[in-house]
Amino acid sequence: MSTLLVVRHGQASYGAADYDHLSSLGEEQSERLGKWLAGRSCQIDALYVGPAKRHRQTADGISRGARAAGLLLPDGKEDERLGEFPAFELFTMHTGTQLHEAAAAPEGPINSFESICDGWMHGTLDSGDLETAAEFEARVISSVADICAAECAGGTRGKTIMLVTSGGPKMMAMKSVLGLAAGKACELLWSIANASVCEFRFRDDALALSGFNRIAHLEREQVTYR
Repeated sequence: MSTLLVVRHGQASYGAADYDHLSSLGEEQSERLGKWLAGRSCQIDALYVGPAKRHRQTADGISRGARAAGLLLPDGKEDERLGEFPAFELFTMHTGTQLHEAAAAPEGPINSFESICDGWMHGTLDSGDLETAAEFEARVISSVADICAAECAGGTRGKTIMLVTSGGPKMMAMKSVLGLAAGKACELLWSIANASVCEFRFRDDALALSGFNRIAHLEREQVTYR
């Protein structure tokens, strides 16, 4: 069988006007993941990266850490389908404010943000011209399927493929594999740690989850969820 490692980006700049940029801790989380992979002699045969800056920065950090520990990772191939769902846009659409502005308020926006995402996942929230949950799920699953098929064409097996993306695509991959309802999938989303690894094993078009939220490379104080 082959292995698919799906990585959430390191801690980004939550609460800042430019969220799409790793914090110093996010950079450290990424490099530690690379060193951990090298320590396990985990040969990565293909690396795919989402379109966001935080995705690319995370992939670069993983590669730096791995290289420092003696493991060379392949160059990342960008796949736009590994981008996050329009969470911030949905928040602004339904609250009339930017998330980074709301985050500075005495009472944070987390509960309302989670409620908005939950309604969107269930299809009960108006998303206007923004991507729907069904459309998001379709593009993520098509990306994962196409990548696995391309990298293991001709019956090739035993490869390890890494995807660097966001929490949403990781959640959708697990939703599909585990057959989760929208509510359970949304609950899962909030438990995905930064720079964590979900491991799937696959053969042909059959994908099975073998490890969730792996963070053995992080110290306890380095574990973050936003």
